[in-house]
Amino acid sequence: MVRRLCQLVERQLFNPPRFRFDRWYDTWRYHENAGAYYIVRMIIETAGGVDLPPASEARRLKRTRDRLLRLINPRGISQFFDLFPTWQRRSSLFCNRMVHYQDGMDIGGARTVRVLEVTRDVSFITLQVCAALSTAGASTAASASVGAGTVLARTAATNFVVREMQNGATRLGRVMAGDPPSTSETVDQITESAILSVQGAALGQLVGLFMRPMSDAITSTAVREIQRGNLASGVTLETVNSQLGGIIENTITRFMGTNEADVRRLIQQNRTARDGRVMGGQMAAGLMRNRSFRRQLEQNIERAADRGR
Repeated sequence: MVRRLCQLVERQLFNPPRFRFDRWYDTWRYHENAGAYYIVRMIIETAGGVDLPPASEARRLKRTRDRLLRLINPRGISQFFDLFPTWQRRSSLFCNRMVHYQDGMDIGGARTVRVLEVTRDVSFITLQVCAALSTAGASTAASASVGAGTVLARTAATNFVVREMQNGATRLGRVMAGDPPSTSETVDQITESAILSVQGAALGQLVGLFMRPMSDAITSTAVREIQRGNLASGVTLETVNSQLGGIIENTITRFMGTNEADVRRLIQQNRTARDGRVMGGQMAAGLMRNRSFRRQLEQNIERAADRGR
């Protein structure tokens, strides 16, 4: 009779909430573990105004669910009834949150896809690239805090979505007024929003990923100009040649930290570059045309030459 009761408890009492929880837990696990999809998931969450339930909560409910299933037997049934009410209530809240999350993802996905479709094949600096670079750069710079990059990327995504909602309303107004923006105008506006959405703390890390091609290109230019007497007047290449690479990298790093507006403008102007090498080369050319950067570089080369004499 007790075994029959256990069978009825499993079939009539436990299985309905268990099957609902299992379905939504599988959905949760898909979103939580979707590696390369993570950045896009985070952006869509922001656009939809939702957050995935915490991993600690989902996994705790899963462990309790497994334990409850093991307790449905004559020896464990009394403990099952002790644990089941609390688990049922919490799992129901979890499932309701997942329903809300899925609805928000549907809404956020519709908003985000419209933007990503426009920028997909047009620009190197798209929202996905900005968010990914922010995460990678900040995580490298702040290894003591694993979540630092995630915070910067989420902030970039949030800022971007807010900007694009505002810009989208403006574009819609132009369409209704009979003056629709061109595709190039829309792309320019979207990519500019992405660049402006990256925080200053992440901007240096973003540009830092182009440091090697940028530094190599500037070094080549600087060598030619020093030899011609057009850079750091009175300095010979022999006095600074061994230090030149370090001087240039230090100058770039300092410039990025003190001239944020100029750096953003450089990225905006060269956003159509298709890879980091091309981007670094184009930004290097822009830096050498920038009076402030060039002045800083000259001063640093002159100081190094004075120390070498």
